[in-house]
Amino acid sequence: MWSTPVASYCVDFIDTIVMDVCDTLTESVDVIDLEHPTVETHIINLDLISDTYYTRSLSWCFPVLLKLPRCSRKLDGHPYGGYFKFREPALMIRDPELIRSVIVKDFNSFLNNDFNVDIMVDPLFGRNPVVIKDQAWKVIRPQLSPGFTAGKMKSLFPQLMEVCQEMKSYLEYCCPSGTIDTKELCTKFSINAVASCAYGINGHTFEDPEAEFRKVGRKFLQPSFLKIVQQLFLLLAPRIASLLHFKVASLEVTEFFRKMTADTTSYRRKEMLRKNDFLELLIQLKEKHEEQNKLENNQWFESES
Repeated sequence: MWSTPVASYCVDFIDTIVMDVCDTLTESVDVIDLEHPTVETHIINLDLISDTYYTRSLSWCFPVLLKLPRCSRKLDGHPYGGYFKFREPALMIRDPELIRSVIVKDFNSFLNNDFNVDIMVDPLFGRNPVVIKDQAWKVIRPQLSPGFTAGKMKSLFPQLMEVCQEMKSYLEYCCPSGTIDTKELCTKFSINAVASCAYGINGHTFEDPEAEFRKVGRKFLQPSFLKIVQQLFLLLAPRIASLLHFKVASLEVTEFFRKMTADTTSYRRKEMLRKNDFLELLIQLKEKHEEQNKLENNQWFESES
């Protein structure tokens, strides 16, 4: 996976350190530490999972995806439980009614996301709904919610079917060779699906190995030692990450998506096109915001006159 022996050695070295830290935390996680309060101090009869946040391998940039399912299985039969993200206690909720209360009824008490990105350092991903916090997330959430309803998801099904048909043709073309790179296949499908559902365009990842979307996706998703270090700092030490100007994506990837969004938006406005994708939702929100600002300015001008 790693391009150079040096990178591989560095990853193994850090992996060993993290393993030691995780083992230490796992051994002491069942003990309530007064200097580091657990979730038990806030919720009565909380089942605490003897587990930590990270897996024993740093080959993935987001190892939580591998760890949380194990934590969830340990809570079978319980509506909620506690676990540790290194030394920070966290709450895992499994009961559907409690989940509904968190995301709907009591949302004001649970509005913050867990990932930290400084919007001044990384203005593109700092505005991502996954990382927006506090009042900004509280305001933008109801604006984006219409784009993720059951009806909206169903309306994207024809576009996904087109991507599936392209993947089917690609598999039929590759089958005679007897060998298929499943990782590359899934990457092509994912990138093409995102291009279709988000921008309403064809990423051409199955036809052209050097398609622009594929090259950018490769640069963004390809793991490296530097990316792992940056992700760890962004997750565990966001203030240091801001001082070091660590970003989620490189400047090249950021500029690609900026240009793609601006060009596609400009073309649709010029040609008066309307499509059923996520970009169309953002365009409508922008137009609504501009209309509201125009109305407020007119009202202010009339009141001043």
